[in-house]
Amino acid sequence: MDYHWRDALQDALRRNRGDAHHRYFQLATIDEAGWPANRSVVFRGFSDDGQRLQVATDARSDKVAQLAAAGRGEICWYFTRSREQFRIRCFIDVHDAAAPEAAARSGLWSSMSAAARAQFFWPAPGRPLGEGEPVAEEELPPPSFLLLELDPQRVDHLQLGPDPQRRRISTLQQGAWHARAVNP
Repeated sequence: MDYHWRDALQDALRRNRGDAHHRYFQLATIDEAGWPANRSVVFRGFSDDGQRLQVATDARSDKVAQLAAAGRGEICWYFTRSREQFRIRCFIDVHDAAAPEAAARSGLWSSMSAAARAQFFWPAPGRPLGEGEPVAEEELPPPSFLLLELDPQRVDHLQLGPDPQRRRISTLQQGAWHARAVNP
């Protein structure tokens, strides 16, 4: 059977689902001064076509301005139980209520816990504590709630165990994925 990174990622998610942190990965973008900006985000699933990864974010967060400027980033996802890492370079689309993906955005909102939804009504992230006004609960989901869709272009999959260690690099070229094994 041919290797495909998405199958390997879905298998890693399944094998590591007993670990609470299996749904968190790090998303790196570049800030306005040219520095890497890295943060942990929650994986919310795949798009309906299974091609893109989905993340929820606050419209007022720094990453949104960084994505508006560059439209791309890289994630790093490590699974402790299976001892494997996925580094995924991707184009990142930001979807608000006016986007054609508004239905996917609303579906994601509905699938989230009340505690996760509540943070989108807090004052803006990154501002001094006590400063700023919360978002009014007039519209659901609120304008502060955005859907990020990460469109992978290159996937570096490293398997550290069991022996032997394996590493595969998959790249999207002219609409088709090409994988090659490389030294770990």
